[in-house]
Amino acid sequence: DAKQHHGHRYARYRGLANVQMQCFLAAMAQNIKKIALVVWAFLSYLWRQFCLFEAWVKQSEKITACSVI
Repeated sequence: DAKQHHGHRYARYRGLANVQMQCFLAAMAQNIKKIALVVWAFLSYLWRQFCLFEAWVKQSEKITACSVI
């Protein structure tokens, strides 16, 4: 992934410190993308659970209303 999407095919700068900085920044970008994916997946899961709970509450309200009448 780093080689294809984050510029590790060629070094942009000369010198050990500059190449290390490029590697550090590319690794940081990869980690931020992974964190964003995990957070998005977790929030999507919470949203699905909320929607299921809301549907369950509406269904149980209908059942309760029917049993009272």
